[in-house]
Amino acid sequence: MHKPGREVGTVLRVKANSQLEDANFYIRHNHFRDLRFRLNVRALDDNDQPTTSLLTRDVQFGVADGATGWQHIDLKPYDVQVGNNQRVIVTLEWLQGRPDSKHDWYLLTIPGPISPLHRTMFRDKSEDRWITMPASLSMYVTALSLRS
Repeated sequence: MHKPGREVGTVLRVKANSQLEDANFYIRHNHFRDLRFRLNVRALDDNDQPTTSLLTRDVQFGVADGATGWQHIDLKPYDVQVGNNQRVIVTLEWLQGRPDSKHDWYLLTIPGPISPLHRTMFRDKSEDRWITMPASLSMYVTALSLRS
């Protein structure tokens, strides 16, 4: 995923009218410094392609130099509502990062094992076509569902 502008995410099932409380993703390898990402949450169209952003505010965050393991993003301050959507795509968009000179080669990995029951999507640039893979990206969200 180490390419500015690249975006990768997972399709998640949520209850309609839920609010996303937080997002979590796992980094296995990180040979970078000054990493910065944008978290995106989008609706899916009838062809399961990402469409409209469900965010009302820009969600950007940094990752500590060389950090691995589970990373947490508190979404409560952003009031992320899913509306009538029961499936959304949550993605990470690479904004910046500098290779750490301690390494001979540079790697940033978020595991995504093959899984016929899950969908991972990615694209190299913001206007590129989405590519879908049957994989379970190491990412999840916590959603609060209010009963009416």
